[in-house]
Amino acid sequence: GDYFIINVPPGTYTLQARMIGYTTQSQTGISVSVDRTTTVNVRLQQTVLEGQEVTVVAEREIVPMDVSASQVVATAEEIVEIPLVEDIGEFLNLQVGIEDDMIRGGGLDAAGFMMDGLLVVDNRTNSPIMAVNLSAIQELNVIKGGFNAEYGNVRTGLINVVTKEGEERYHGSLDFRFTPAYQKHSGPNWFDPTHYNWRSYMDPAVCYVGTVNGTWDAYKQEQNVTFIGWNAVSAAALADTDPTNDQTPEQARDQMIWLARLHEGPAGWDIPGANALLQKYGSSLADYKTAYGRDSHEIEYADKPDMNMDVSFSGPVPLIGKYLGGLNFFTSYRANWDAWALPIGWDDPSYFFEQNLQQKLTTRLSGSMKLTLEGLYGEIRSYGRSRNSLSESNYYGSGSANAFMSDAQYPGHYPPFNVYRTMWGLAFDHVLSPSTFYNVRISQLTVQNLEYAAFNPDPADMVVKLQDKWLTGDIPVRSDEKIMNMGQVAIGEEPYGIYYLGVKQFQNGMYYGSHCAGARDLGRGITFNLKFDLTSQVDKFNQVQTGFDFNYDDQYTYYHHIRIESEWENRYVEYRHYPYRLGAYVQDKLEFEGMIANIGLRLDYNEPNCDWPTVDRFSPYFNVDNKHLLFSTDELLEKAKGHVKISPRVGVSHPISANAKLYFNYGHFYSMPSSSAMYQVHWGRQSDGISSIGNPNLDLPKTVAYELGLDYDISNMYLLHAAGYYRDITDQTGNVSYVNYDNTVNYSTRENRNYADTRGFEIRLDKRYGTWWTAWAQFNYMVTTSGYIGRTAYYEDPNRQRTEGFENPQLNRPVSRPSARANLRLFTPDNFGPEFAGIHPIGSFSVNFLLSWQSGRVQTWDPLETGELENNLRWKATHMLDIRISKRFRIGGFNFQLFADIQNALDSELWSTSAHTGDDSDRYLKSLKLEMYGDPEYADDYASEGMVAGNDKPGELRSDDKPYINDPSMEHRMYNDIRHVILGITFDF
Repeated sequence: GDYFIINVPPGTYTLQARMIGYTTQSQTGISVSVDRTTTVNVRLQQTVLEGQEVTVVAEREIVPMDVSASQVVATAEEIVEIPLVEDIGEFLNLQVGIEDDMIRGGGLDAAGFMMDGLLVVDNRTNSPIMAVNLSAIQELNVIKGGFNAEYGNVRTGLINVVTKEGEERYHGSLDFRFTPAYQKHSGPNWFDPTHYNWRSYMDPAVCYVGTVNGTWDAYKQEQNVTFIGWNAVSAAALADTDPTNDQTPEQARDQMIWLARLHEGPAGWDIPGANALLQKYGSSLADYKTAYGRDSHEIEYADKPDMNMDVSFSGPVPLIGKYLGGLNFFTSYRANWDAWALPIGWDDPSYFFEQNLQQKLTTRLSGSMKLTLEGLYGEIRSYGRSRNSLSESNYYGSGSANAFMSDAQYPGHYPPFNVYRTMWGLAFDHVLSPSTFYNVRISQLTVQNLEYAAFNPDPADMVVKLQDKWLTGDIPVRSDEKIMNMGQVAIGEEPYGIYYLGVKQFQNGMYYGSHCAGARDLGRGITFNLKFDLTSQVDKFNQVQTGFDFNYDDQYTYYHHIRIESEWENRYVEYRHYPYRLGAYVQDKLEFEGMIANIGLRLDYNEPNCDWPTVDRFSPYFNVDNKHLLFSTDELLEKAKGHVKISPRVGVSHPISANAKLYFNYGHFYSMPSSSAMYQVHWGRQSDGISSIGNPNLDLPKTVAYELGLDYDISNMYLLHAAGYYRDITDQTGNVSYVNYDNTVNYSTRENRNYADTRGFEIRLDKRYGTWWTAWAQFNYMVTTSGYIGRTAYYEDPNRQRTEGFENPQLNRPVSRPSARANLRLFTPDNFGPEFAGIHPIGSFSVNFLLSWQSGRVQTWDPLETGELENNLRWKATHMLDIRISKRFRIGGFNFQLFADIQNALDSELWSTSAHTGDDSDRYLKSLKLEMYGDPEYADDYASEGMVAGNDKPGELRSDDKPYINDPSMEHRMYNDIRHVILGITFDF
């Protein structure tokens, strides 16, 4: 006969079959995954001996026959075995078809993220909150295309996490990782006088007489900032009518050392550190500390280790658990301390810090009902990415992210930016009969941004117009007390503190502290989600599922650009709206011997739930005199319209043998536009009209996706996966400008004008099981064509309308960056080798290699400005090897693992796009001997500009063989992913 067991959570199970007169058979190691049918064949033998039992190990399924899409299924144990993976995002970016948070060319803003069926997406920014601790993961399922009809508001990928539940026994785990301090950028220390920013002002070969008049050759002059020399600076100060700025050349140089907080220079340069200047000019560190409460004027960085901890504990709730349906709990906590690559903030560079707490309570109300309560609290402590940015959620996402910051000399330059996330959820599962059950999921997610003033607003009139939107911090206004004189210039604690009477700059034009930390973001998003699903196994061939979901948002956005020394430039964005959407679906999973099909239909309705101006596009209500009336005049407003969308979904898997299948899927997918695209209004400065306005009437961006794939089992050991896909993307949003006759109305809005299509091919060979080794290798090829339909600008002036703003057709040439990865894990069996005190020293030992390769980036390089070249220059390919070495052992009831991860073990030079810009970039590319310089049509023109043809590739540097290359100047921005080692220990019981 045929039997089925429904509503089984993912995990590994033992199945027992009993029948009178037959042996009892138990099959162990049966793996169950999300949305999968696991087939188990059982053959019972007749027996006359009562109680006889046969136990067999279930065969591993290499090819998942009922899956009609490309998906990745992994357990937490498989995830953490990969070098350098500490969170879900890092694991995702290693999968074929996923690069830099892009799933088959689509961003995470169109992806879905679910935890135990609960929606975990910040709908205000369309950002998945992938803050699930690895210790809490039971199974991770990533679908890259062909989503079933039950999933709405997703176009690129679906990430589905099932978390662990507490069991009848107590379990615990700890994963701790420690990275010794290291410099996270290339080149010298930021405060080293030899650094690019300071070399021209400190090198005695040029600093007094100027870079043009010193002993530097022409090449070295090009490699550095041009400076007239301290002799000229001093002479100019002595010649003006202000006696308070008079200094000798050496005193002027020393003032820059002080303002830049430089360290002592190299031997022979005679450059004192900033602290040494105190004694040189008649003061001391003791006086400095008394005056300003600071131990040192200089600042150190790259002296703090990184740390990551993930701990869990689970089991039955003590005392009362047995009275509450066997109430179990699972608690997980993760904390990550990531030292900043460059100093940021106030005195202490400190850490980027992130923590996440998860709690799950599970009880069985009866044999057919299960109730789960979940809670999540997360916190990020970071800094904004810009001192005066007028954009939302613009913060550094890791400590390493600020390695290419351009103004580390500016303390308090960036405002603190914290993010607080809370989620609660309820899941109720009820089995109505052996063939039918339903699920109810209710959740609420809150994400609160808090980017606030880094300083104490003193004097008080600095906050008069800001009212309750001004949040104070701990950076005081700069002290007026001076502790020494360099010539006639009085010196105090600068660059520390806030100087609110105007900007302050070095002699090289770099800021050193005044109107800093001027960005604010107090945005908050609250999402309520209700989801109901009913599933029935109608017969052996049909599993029918239907359901609905309701999503309601409270979206509040507030961010502000503040200039305390020029208030007329202050501007802000603030709005609050309550959009909602409804979805319903029906789908059928048909399972026959030669075909498994998933067929479904989904209906979605979105409601912007607001009134919006419907005035003429060139209306004077957009100008500076009338903008305040635009939303306060009822006759100008109309209710924004909602949209109804119907999405067919089809997926077919066709087993062509016992070891192989072909599959195909097709579907229509929609996702909501971002909150900013729908509702954001930039009011502009006090003297400006509206600069941009959202459009809540936007249609939903649409993707029509096709995929054809093959899975093949080789020797019951290797899984070969190959897939080709095509995604036709329409109705994406883009900016359109409207300008009236006299430019008093000049703003942009969002319209459904952008389109794209993505074509790709991916292949992966996987060996997931083995006694001595496992491995996988993958290759991804993808090209994307994108463009813009219609005009990008409309003009009230018919003459401009005829001659400007045409973008039809605008088509971006497709560019591919193929990538490949391979992972090889070599290990010894647990009981391998000799035994000492119950431990096998060379057993459970493993070495894991992760090799990554990607074709070089492409750029447009048209030095003759012919207008004929686009994406014509490809850089050198990049490659990197990461290694993990680990040893497992058991002591008592505890399992331990010691490991070391080595990032970029070969110290490969991974160029950053920030390494060179502007003239520096032009000089570098012109110095290369590129093949394009031999183009017969333009060879003479290239030669006349000093460009010589050859076989050089962008990414090559000056060497003995190629002394003609003019290297990029900013060596501190040259390379990403500096080699380093991470040490770790795990244990569980």
